[in-house]
Parts: sequence; structure tokens; C-alpha cells
Amino acid sequence: MAYEKVGPAGVLTLNKPTTLNSFDSLIIKAFHAYIDQATADTEITHLILKSDVPSVFSAGGDLKDIYQHYQRSNQSEIASFFKNSYDLNLRVNQMEKPFISLVDGICMGGCNGVGT
Repeated sequence: MAYEKVGPAGVLTLNKPTTLNSFDSLIIKAFHAYIDQATADTEITHLILKSDVPSVFSAGGDLKDIYQHYQRSNQSEIASFFKNSYDLNLRVNQMEKPFISLVDGICMGGCNGVGT
């Protein structure tokens, strides 16, 4: 995921084609950090979320990442993944600054919370 300021917009770009922009723990944490940054920046009037992957917005949660935590019996990391994911959806939907998702392609699973 990348973040850049374009005029008054904070632009978040999903750019992980190998996993169809699926959300793993690191992307969710980065997403939270970029929202913090954009919220604190008084020059940013709105946020835009887009994808650099043709015909794909996001496949949702990264099930491979979750399964790897399961194999390591890392239940706390699995719980943290889902909590941070749901918290992200809540934050996006309660933001004071407009949040625009440019969905062009598949948008599945957990990504629907930030894609709609």
C-alpha cells in the first residue's frame, strides 16, 4: 500500500498484485497509520482509495496470512488481525473527511467495509 498527497487529497493505493490486494496484518496496520496521517493533515480535505491492479480492487482478507498464524498456533495474532480489520472498517465509515473508494474490479470479503 502506498500513500501520497495529491493537492487536497490523500490518495491510498493498493498495489499488491500477487495477492490480488488482499489485506494482511501489515497492510491493515499501514492503512491505520495513513488514516492517522491524513486526519492530522489540515491540508487534506478528503481521502481516495484506489488500486493499481487492473480489474482488481481487493480480494479481501489474506487467508494465507491467517492460515500461517493458525499453523503457528498464534491465536492472539489471528484475533488481532480481525480486530484491526473491523476497527479499520469502522474508522473509514466514521471519518469526518470524505472517504472515496474507486472500486473498479473485484471487491470481496473484508474489503467491502472500505470499498463501499
